[in-house]
Amino acid sequence: MPKEGKLFSVDSAKVEFKDILTPCNSNLSFLSLTFCTVKPAGVSSAVSYKDEESLISCLEGEGTIEIDDSIYTLKRYDILYIPRNTKFIIKNEKDIDFKLYIARAPSNLDAPVVYKSFEEVIKDSSRHRPLKRKDVYLMLGEEEKASLLTGGYTFFQTYSRSWPIHKHEDQEEIYIFLKGRGAMEVFDSEEEKTFVKSVGPGDIVTIPIGNYHPAFSHEEPLEFLWIIAGARYWVGDKDKNFMEGAKR
Repeated sequence: MPKEGKLFSVDSAKVEFKDILTPCNSNLSFLSLTFCTVKPAGVSSAVSYKDEESLISCLEGEGTIEIDDSIYTLKRYDILYIPRNTKFIIKNEKDIDFKLYIARAPSNLDAPVVYKSFEEVIKDSSRHRPLKRKDVYLMLGEEEKASLLTGGYTFFQTYSRSWPIHKHEDQEEIYIFLKGRGAMEVFDSEEEKTFVKSVGPGDIVTIPIGNYHPAFSHEEPLEFLWIIAGARYWVGDKDKNFMEGAKR
């Protein structure tokens, strides 16, 4: 007996992938970023990125990601690292949208999947970098096996700024602003600075290699996700002078 046909419209889509930036449009060499929304009862097709590793972070809602026989539940600010050439399926069995960022970078490494709960990470002192009026939490650090990617969250209190300002000569980076409002600069020369922007939830800033990139919070706290592709370290763990200056 033939199966019955079904009618669909564009508006009935349960899963949407929106490519935000790639090396073609961002002045970056490695990083790509996709925003994914899975509506209630939505299930994606199997996704796999050829020769690219992925770092998935949950922005809103709750859902699952299936990899082979393993199921990972992601809640707000949880992350999942997926190695290259690995198929995964995203599902949403809740009654609100499941929203994710998927950052990718080239990889020549076969690594294990890494899941990190934000709720657990903020309790782990080894992943917390307390700075003056701000806190950094390392979600995917150099302790985890990966090719180029590292990432974490930074939380600014009101009227705070990045200090001391710094730049990377072996890392490119993106900031994804999640909560609050503030400002950000990206420049290689103070005299010739042109990038000074107001930022808020949903804004994303690319930071090519060799650029200073201070952020500033205004009258409300500022939260952002940072993702790095390149040498795998966090600046304060490599440069102790930075940590001393950042705590003053």
